[in-house]
Amino acid sequence: MATGEDISLIATVITILFSTVVLGWALLYKCTDTTLISGDFTFDKCFSFFPEAEKPKTQTQTQTKVEVKDDNLFVKSTSTNGEDDKEDVDYNFVSEFNEMDTRLYGTGYSDISARTLGECAKICYEQQVPVGPSSLECGGFTSEFKDIESDDDRIYCRLYPKGNLSDSTLPSYEKRSFYLKGTTLTAI
Repeated sequence: MATGEDISLIATVITILFSTVVLGWALLYKCTDTTLISGDFTFDKCFSFFPEAEKPKTQTQTQTKVEVKDDNLFVKSTSTNGEDDKEDVDYNFVSEFNEMDTRLYGTGYSDISARTLGECAKICYEQQVPVGPSSLECGGFTSEFKDIESDDDRIYCRLYPKGNLSDSTLPSYEKRSFYLKGTTLTAI
């Protein structure tokens, strides 16, 4: 035999032996359920990739329905100075507004910040801040909850004037939109 044929024969034999060893380790790994202990070897584990016949269920299953009311969202404010979380004492003002799934829009607005969603609703409901360039009454607001790490990071609120509110028909992802009950909206 020529030298080139001897080298190719040796390389082929080594490749076959190496592949056989790797295949053996893979089977041992699969058939022992990853323990690699020969005493754990079973054929059931080797062929576990085939679907098993469905066994009849002997246990009864019960389902529990949990309802979460939307009123409880944003009820607590977060504090980072070690104090316990305090309830949003002004949250009852949110009940004076209708919440929207889409974004509220108006021709003028005023941006403010508040500690909680309830405080934002209270400011709008009690007309504590004049809205827009014409200093009109508040008719609705959008809010965006931010991480509270300091007094500077608060809930962002945008107040819209009463009487000229529109439904933008855009989904309101991070922002929540509210308008006073009894107010009508126009679609854009």
